[in-house]
Amino acid sequence: GNAKAMNNVAEGCARLAVQLRDSTRVRAILSAMAMPTLQRARSALDAMVSSSGMDNSGVAASQMEAASQVLSSCLGVLREIIRFCDEPPKGSGDVHILSDVLTAAWPLLNDISSQQCCRANDAVLSSLLEVQSQLLGVVPALIAPYFKELISFVVRAYEETFCPSALDYISAAVELFDSEQSAMTVASGLDESGKDATFSQLLSHLCQYTFTYITQTKRPNECPQIIKAMFEMAQRYLLFCPGGLCQCPEFSSLFALATACLTECKGETESTRATAIFLTQLIGWKQIRLPPAKLSKMEQYAGTIDNLLAQHGEAIVKACIG
Repeated sequence: GNAKAMNNVAEGCARLAVQLRDSTRVRAILSAMAMPTLQRARSALDAMVSSSGMDNSGVAASQMEAASQVLSSCLGVLREIIRFCDEPPKGSGDVHILSDVLTAAWPLLNDISSQQCCRANDAVLSSLLEVQSQLLGVVPALIAPYFKELISFVVRAYEETFCPSALDYISAAVELFDSEQSAMTVASGLDESGKDATFSQLLSHLCQYTFTYITQTKRPNECPQIIKAMFEMAQRYLLFCPGGLCQCPEFSSLFALATACLTECKGETESTRATAIFLTQLIGWKQIRLPPAKLSKMEQYAGTIDNLLAQHGEAIVKACIG
């Protein structure tokens, strides 16, 4: 069926269901909505796996394309169901209204992420990452036990495909870890310095892969969505995990890349905007409203930022007025 129509129906039904006062009924309704979609997604996944094992024939390619479209559409429906379920449960203790849906969906999501043919398909991988991002924001307490393996999957997916949605997921994770009381922070057991070190290591790894890709495979103007996602992620680091950004071994290279991309992206709107916002906020960090603890962290690296501005300031000005 039409993916947009399916998403609209799922959105309408989910919006209506969560208005009910009885969370037990809401859970039952959401499960009834999700089960046909999950069954259809499972059949599409099986078809993709079967097609991937066939000879490189036109029939196999056609079957793979059809199955991937169905799977991507089903993941879109699941995303819409999840998106409107962030209200706290009513009258059912600590059981979240999505708990039954997640119990049914989790094995499928794991199986999709484990299949190379799914990770290699842009539409399926993007749809899967969008579902995982929604889960991260809506039910962090339910996702927390699986967070480390999720990050490993996201990083592997990015290494294999350079899918911008992988960086979007990391952006959401950085923001979610901002609160000391967040379910993710509590479950991870990381203190502030541990969080900074973990996310700094993650950023360094992603930067290294990205730098290699855009110097050896494609130029920045040939992959504007990656540049956009990279600097939107860097901006989230600046706002929510400045220690992880500034102590990253690739911090200086990231600043240099941002400067180069102002010219290299040749005015492509979204990538240029993301790059310019990151540089503007980083250079003018004293003017952005950061909490005292994060402000103190930035002050530790003020000299580093000043030195980078001295090195690249002329190039930034030329890019902006040229």
